[in-house]
This record gives sequence, C-alpha cells and structure tokens, in this order.
Amino acid sequence: ADLLATGSADGTVKVWDTSSGALRATLRGGSSNAILSCDISNGIAIGGGSDKTCRVWNLRTQRMLHHLVGHAHKITCVRLFNNEKGVITGSADRSIKVWD
Repeated sequence: ADLLATGSADGTVKVWDTSSGALRATLRGGSSNAILSCDISNGIAIGGGSDKTCRVWNLRTQRMLHHLVGHAHKITCVRLFNNEKGVITGSADRSIKVWD
C-alpha cells in the first residue's frame, strides 16, 4: 500500500493509506510538541519538531526505535536515506545533522 505520513500539533505522526484514505497508525513519542516535518519509507517513519528532537518509529510494531537529540532549535526538515538506515535533520539552529 502507498502510505503518507503527516505531522501534527499534538506531537503525533499519523500514517495514512493513500488509496483508501484510512488511518493506519498514530505514532506517539512522549512529547506534546508539534511535529513540523516527517518522512516515511520501507516500514520506517520519522518526525522532527519544535522540541528540537527527531523520533524514529517501526511502522509494523508502532514502537519508537530512536530519539535523536542534538539540535539547539526546532527541527524543520527530516529525511530518511541510505535504505532507511540514516536520517538527515535540518534545524532552525542553522545546522544539518546526519544520523546513522
């Protein structure tokens, strides 16, 4: 199925089935701060937000795998790369970080 991830002001990432419009998952990371950017690919979803961190989830189990901490300001862009083994985050602190 083709999936789409959306970030929300309540700190969740929601995963949608694009063919049916059905909600597939609501991923929570323990923060109520807004998710400003998210990405999804091959069973992995990520979300970065106003709490300066990025979270990585396994879609099948809906469990958070990683909580990436290191930016000084909100994360405004996140992307998966290298066959979902790496994460790139961009922040309002004027830095880009590569996580592996």
